[in-house]
Amino acid sequence: MIYFIRHGQTDWNVLEFMQGQTDIPLNDTGRAQARQMAQSLQGVKFDKAFCSPLCRAVETCKAVVDEEQIVVDYRLAERCFGEFEGESIHVMRARQFWNANANQTFERAESLFQVIDRVYEFLDEVTQKYPGQNVLVVAHGGIGMVVQSYFLGKPTDGDYLKYLVANCQVLKFEN
Repeated sequence: MIYFIRHGQTDWNVLEFMQGQTDIPLNDTGRAQARQMAQSLQGVKFDKAFCSPLCRAVETCKAVVDEEQIVVDYRLAERCFGEFEGESIHVMRARQFWNANANQTFERAESLFQVIDRVYEFLDEVTQKYPGQNVLVVAHGGIGMVVQSYFLGKPTDGDYLKYLVANCQVLKFEN
């Protein structure tokens, strides 16, 4: 089983800013969410644990498994929002940043298709190497949307936001 978890809350989540690869730590609420989520998974033994390199994901992952178990994988980093990092999420929604049918490219931001490619490559590798094992994956909202499209199918209308994952939400997929 693959367990996907989005990191706990950050101050930028509360302010509704696009974090992207800006390395924003968890806030007190996010730490409490991580502890509560970890408690809900106490009975699960993870054979492998993968995590984004960003501190908010690493801190969330450490709530679930020991630090020495964590394998940091840069393919799990949040989408690089480039020139839009620190902007309101309403800018992202207005520009259809997460709609595949918009097929947008930006000056410095990663395209949706670049994110899909790297996350699908990671998931292909994990599903082939660890079939039937419990694999923990801790990352970000954008990565969670792509993970769901891998297992549940790409959204027919192109809108990946319908797959948005809440902070510290746990998703499970057969591998």
